[in-house]
Formats: sequence, C-alpha cells, structure tokens
Amino acid sequence: MKSCPFVTVVILTRNQKLSTLRCLKSLHRAAYTNLTVIVIDNGSTDNSQEEINSIFPQVTVLASALNLGCSGGRNLGVQHAINRGAEYILFLDNDTEVLPDFLSYLVKAAEEDSKVGIVSSKIINHKDRSLMWMAGGRIDQKGRVTACYYGEQVRSVAQTPYAVDWVPGCVLLAKRSVVESIGYFDDAYFIYFEDIDWCSKASRNGYRIIVDPRSVVFHEASQAFGGGSSPAKRYFMTRNRLLFVSRFLKGWNRFSSILAIVLEELSSVVTDVSSNQFRLAEARFDGLCHFFMRRFGAVPNRWDVNL
Repeated sequence: MKSCPFVTVVILTRNQKLSTLRCLKSLHRAAYTNLTVIVIDNGSTDNSQEEINSIFPQVTVLASALNLGCSGGRNLGVQHAINRGAEYILFLDNDTEVLPDFLSYLVKAAEEDSKVGIVSSKIINHKDRSLMWMAGGRIDQKGRVTACYYGEQVRSVAQTPYAVDWVPGCVLLAKRSVVESIGYFDDAYFIYFEDIDWCSKASRNGYRIIVDPRSVVFHEASQAFGGGSSPAKRYFMTRNRLLFVSRFLKGWNRFSSILAIVLEELSSVVTDVSSNQFRLAEARFDGLCHFFMRRFGAVPNRWDVNL
C-alpha cells in the first residue's frame, strides 16, 4: 500500500458500555494509525458517554437523545466522517474485537483495486473461535439472502480475497466515493437488512464488494436484542426481509418472493403458537402486518433494541 488513507471508524452503542469499552480497547491496539473513532450513543442511560470519554479521551462520542437504530446511527456517523474529510469509513459493531492488523488488510485490499468499494473481514464466533460467524454473503435471483461460511470451521474459509454480494454492517469498510454515489443507509429498515440493501445499491452502481480473510474480527452476535432468538429480532427480520425483496426485485419475481415469505412466516406463526411461543408468534405477525401497512423505521416501546 503506497499511502495510508484517513479512516473514520463508526461504532454504535446503546446501554452496552462494557462491550463498547472492550471493542475500543482492541481497536486501540490496531496497527493502522491514520484513523479516528466516532461512537454514536443511541440514547444510553448507563453513563456510556462519560465512561468512554474518561478512558478514551481521543474518541469522539456523539450522543443522540433518540434511538436512531443501525441505519440512523450510522448515518449520523457518516455525516460527521465526511465533514472530517474521511477517505474511508469503517462501520464496526460494538460487540466485536479486532486483531491489530485487521484494518491494514481491509484498506490494502480496497486500495489495490479501484473498482472495489466495500471490504469486510473473516468474522469469527466470539465464544467459539474455531467456528465462523460469517464472511460475506450472497443474494440469489429470488432475493434470498445467505451468509458465506456461517457456522463452519474457521479452517474451511478461503485464504485469499473473494467477491461477494453483500457484507454485514458489523465490519464494513467503504470508500468515501461509495457514500457520495449511493447516499446514506435507508432509515426505513432501522436494523437488519439495511447493510444488505446498501451493498446491493453499491453493486448496482458498479462497485465490487469483497472479503479479505486475512483480516480477522471476532463477533458476539445479536447483543442488541439480548440474544439471537428474541421477539424483537424476529419482528425486524420478518418485516425487513419483505421490504428488501420488494425493493430488490421486480415483476413476477417480486410478487412470488413476497408471497413465499408471507406463507413461510405464517407457517412459523402457527408453529410458534403450537409450542407456546406466543411472543415470537406476535412478533412475526406484527412484522407481516407492518410491512403491508408500510409502517417502517423504529417501533418505539414495543420492539426496542440496544443499539
């Protein structure tokens, strides 16, 4: 890499002080030095801002009175990063830990190919480091989204950079030009699928999206919901996968994919009820209803999330 472009790191937090401090501690050891860090505090009540300012005074904390979600919180960070002259913006979840050279590999991969707009890492399960969380993903012609290497052994992952259709917002390095070309994250999603939607827009605008497996990050997933099977997560996943398909596809493919998702979710509602998982059933049903009612964005005081 001939140069060391200026990178702004954007991290979201809401009442997750300990996870955020752990993330910042690992980021502080990064070998890449031409960077600045912004933490977006989405309305925390656990003194997160005071603790971060005390331990990491070089970190900028932008506090929002409202929970802006992933999309809104990241957009706030993007605005600040662009104003600061960032050449790259790295979106990093607060429940991640990074290896010292992770960012150097990401920037190097982006600098080596002018067509590459977005790069992500090999993301390993935080609790069992022999297993993958994921490393990029695919989108098929029917809008079905899958994650590469999800739950597989770490040793099974490709050793050299490879192209994907999308990467998760928990580790996403984007060139400034991507933001200037496609704009900000769509606030309609709030959380989940906003990163997939953004990547699909970048791809349609001619940018390549890749994973560099030499860059390693450990991720403790779904901490915003207190776990991976929470009703709040199910609500947003149900509603937003429908929203994504409705925007990603056209014509018959769009109609048939939406119908298939609706039938699948209604079947799951029946299964949830039969197994006394009434809150999960309610979340799925709400997600379906709100999609057709065009009720997007946040759902205050009902399906709240800590991000």
